[in-house]
Amino acid sequence: MPVRPDDPTGSYFYSWGVPTPPGEWNYRLDEFVHYGPGWWPFYTFFPASRDTPEGLLQSGVRICPDTEKRAWGSETVLLWPNRHSDPAIATATLHLCVRPQGLGVIAVDTKLTIDLRAKTFCVSPNCPQPVREQAETKAARILRFVQHHRSRRRAGKKNSDTE
Repeated sequence: MPVRPDDPTGSYFYSWGVPTPPGEWNYRLDEFVHYGPGWWPFYTFFPASRDTPEGLLQSGVRICPDTEKRAWGSETVLLWPNRHSDPAIATATLHLCVRPQGLGVIAVDTKLTIDLRAKTFCVSPNCPQPVREQAETKAARILRFVQHHRSRRRAGKKNSDTE
């Protein structure tokens, strides 16, 4: 599955890749999480063990478009909190569809940073121009997704399954 000379630098064949869904859609959690305190709403519950008490620990989440019930491959995003320097910052790598290719896509990756305090996002300045709009659209939807779950937590919900 060849990458063409006119594909952005860093492009590669993604065999499980699909083009970004057209039209309006949102991200959804692809796993169960608990809500916890602070800027980052997503936590994993750890039961007590011989060495540690039970509790919640900030965790990354896997999210995907809410348009189909299947593995998304290139459209799945792993979103992580910055546990070490600023708890209001989250990061992700976006897999961007350059073009369909055979049974997959030619994709290129770019980094995303979300500032939950400022309610802003920053797509890497190294993001290739041909896919920048796609990256910014995904980034805005990811920010909206996290804000939605922060609102659910403020409304008293305890986890992602609570209606």
